[in-house]
Amino acid sequence: MTPSDKHVCVFPGSFDPITLGHIDIIRRARRLYDGVIVVILRNESKQGLFPLAQRKQIALEALSDMPDVQVETFGGLLADFLGYTDTHIILRGLRTGIEFDAEHHNALLNRMLAPGTETVFLPASPDISHISSSAAKEITSLGGDASSLLPAASWEALKKAAQRQ
Repeated sequence: MTPSDKHVCVFPGSFDPITLGHIDIIRRARRLYDGVIVVILRNESKQGLFPLAQRKQIALEALSDMPDVQVETFGGLLADFLGYTDTHIILRGLRTGIEFDAEHHNALLNRMLAPGTETVFLPASPDISHISSSAAKEITSLGGDASSLLPAASWEALKKAAQRQ
């Protein structure tokens, strides 16, 4: 799939690790676009539990039933990634109105940095809108069972990480 001949969106995030909420957004986006590129970004303001390469491996395993979904990692500006991949649509999932405020701000910045870029917001499905990577990590680190929030690959990786701590 070449983004320039297809209607492809980019779904950026830290995916530390990928959750069932992320997967829900990706599945729904597949109905709207010819392809989805999940780009795992290094966020300098967040200390990730998993290195980028491991996050990618976990995401690839969790998304293995979706051949039209690509998973990439990137360490720079999202606007630069859009230029490298010749894509112009950013997909963002929203759980709350508070998230909209921050995402709207980011959408305007991305449009400024990469003219022609549009950001599309998909609201989280109500039954899983409480899911976040942060919650899954916290529950697991305290000995709880976060398996209902995560695909199997993420749950196994989190359990192993918790055992090492």
